[in-house]
Amino acid sequence: EGKEYTVTYTDNVNAGKVTITIACTGNYIGTNSFEFEISKRKLEVIPNEEQNKLFGTQDPKLEYSASNNVPDELPMYEGTLARAEGEAVGTYVITAGTLSLIDNDKFKANNYELVFSETIVFFEIKEILKQDNSEISKELDVSINTIKVHVSSIIQKMGVEDRTQVVVKAFGKFR
Repeated sequence: EGKEYTVTYTDNVNAGKVTITIACTGNYIGTNSFEFEISKRKLEVIPNEEQNKLFGTQDPKLEYSASNNVPDELPMYEGTLARAEGEAVGTYVITAGTLSLIDNDKFKANNYELVFSETIVFFEIKEILKQDNSEISKELDVSINTIKVHVSSIIQKMGVEDRTQVVVKAFGKFR
């Protein structure tokens, strides 16, 4: 009421170019338009610390957290993080792998730029030989008795006398 102009705009809710036009009405003449860019919001993915596995076992799914999303928009991801190649005991850098964003209700992937944390996080492959039965049972979350039964069974089936001989014989087959 009492305005002698109109304001129109295009696509101002998503990342990208926005055009705003102000047009005079009534006793005035003139139009002015200008453009500006709505930038993508950066969504940082940070790998969780202390991820590991025991030598010779399958890699777990690498876990992560993300920061900087809009509070009422829940990001959705596809793909997974990865780690540097290798199966020897040691540490390996966790990488972005194939992780990407996908739309989810109010969350629109095109409005975000997925960035991988600059903080280097390592994945560790732990040596199992240096562990005794109680350490192995804690690591695998099973009873010591379960470990003893399986170790005895493996020793018997391989026709050796102890764990060290199991590993030596097993590695001899893989070379």
